[in-house]
Amino acid sequence: VIERCFFSGSDFGIRWLYGYSGPMIVRNNQFSRESAKSSGYFMDGVGIGGDEDQQAVAYNNSCFIKYTNGTTADVIDAVTASNNAVHVNLNGGGASNIDGIYAQAYGNNCVFITNGSNNGNNINGHGTNLDLGGNITGQDPKFRNTASGDLSLQGTSPAILAGRSLADVTTDFSGSLRDYTFLQGGLEKNPSAPDIGAVVFHQSSDRLRSGLLNDPVKIMIGERDAATGSYPTISRTGDPDFTGR
Repeated sequence: VIERCFFSGSDFGIRWLYGYSGPMIVRNNQFSRESAKSSGYFMDGVGIGGDEDQQAVAYNNSCFIKYTNGTTADVIDAVTASNNAVHVNLNGGGASNIDGIYAQAYGNNCVFITNGSNNGNNINGHGTNLDLGGNITGQDPKFRNTASGDLSLQGTSPAILAGRSLADVTTDFSGSLRDYTFLQGGLEKNPSAPDIGAVVFHQSSDRLRSGLLNDPVKIMIGERDAATGSYPTISRTGDPDFTGR
């Protein structure tokens, strides 16, 4: 299992050789590359004879790549890919033949390739080529600040509550539970689906920022008390906007 890693500054994130006995689970990672020159792989299998992706699954990863030169690449190469958020900026250059996701089974991914001509695909299915549904293409996942490597989601991201529940993924990049959302009334079960990407939206500043604080406040509270039916009360001195159940 490779999880909760942040890859930055290299054209490659994870590489493995064909024949690895696996399986390998890659989940809740972030990969940011602002100036990929020759390639831009987050997950890449290398080998001769057979599908080098056959042992790897990719769940809830966030990837941003901005190219500066021509290349051919699969950003995520896996046998199964679900709940991944990928934004490829071709930067108006010569990069082409870019597949955001190259997988045999794929579902509920958000893939966006922009700012240039591309002969590749947002999602390229091969082998069994099983479309599990729920994929979002042609829409920006809206990472908060790619220049600084912040791949959390903005409040208007189409990836919010657009994923699928996965038994192998119950928390996010920071360890927060995926099936809860911070709402005005406290922590509530998500009404529909978890978020796509490595960082769930309730960890971003849009929902937790106080008007009196310069920095976002991040908290995690327990479920409602089963015996009394009440929520814990949270307050900050001099900050009435942050008082609530």
